[in-house]
Formats: sequence, C-alpha cells, structure tokens
Amino acid sequence: MSTEKLTSFKFNGETLAVCFVETLTVKDGVECDVYSFVDDESKDLAIVTVKTGYKTPLQRILLGEKTVEGFYNGVGVLTVTDIKDQQKQYSYEPTDTGETEVMIGQTMQ
Repeated sequence: MSTEKLTSFKFNGETLAVCFVETLTVKDGVECDVYSFVDDESKDLAIVTVKTGYKTPLQRILLGEKTVEGFYNGVGVLTVTDIKDQQKQYSYEPTDTGETEVMIGQTMQ
C-alpha cells in the first residue's frame, strides 16, 4: 500500500530521525510500516495504512509509558473504549493533525 518510507517524524514539535524496519500485513486491507527512532530505543513508530472499506483489528493497550494515536494522512474514525466500556470516537479529516493518547487497559479500533 505505502511505497514511500519516512526518514523523519515530527513528535511533540520536534523532528526526529527514523529508520524503516519492515512492512507487516496485519490483515486484508491493513498494512503496518514499522520504524525505529534513530538514537532512541525508548519509543517506536508504526504507520498503519487502511484501505477504504477495511478496519484495523481491535487492539488493547497492555503496557508502556505512553501510546499516542493520530492520523498521518487521509480520513477516518478512531474509537477508544475505556475499562468501564465507555466509548469515545475521534473523527479525522485530511487537514487534521491531532493526536489522542490511549491509556493502558483501553481498547482502540
């Protein structure tokens, strides 16, 4: 799906160097480009590409200090469900650059 690979990524207002690791096929219509941050093993980056009409699998955050979700390109909806089964939906348009923090125990899709 995605052919152009990143060499840098803007995070918290800072442009950081990244190195492409691999592309994984998550399921039909969903691919994930995995990156490492150059000189910083404390975080990682996954750019997930979803074809129209498909969606990512439901994912539960199990551990980690911080999980940030956002839309890099395109349109879509992120649904986050908390541990009390309360859902919140975040809609993204092509011009949006917002990010959403997902906490341990929450699910997202």
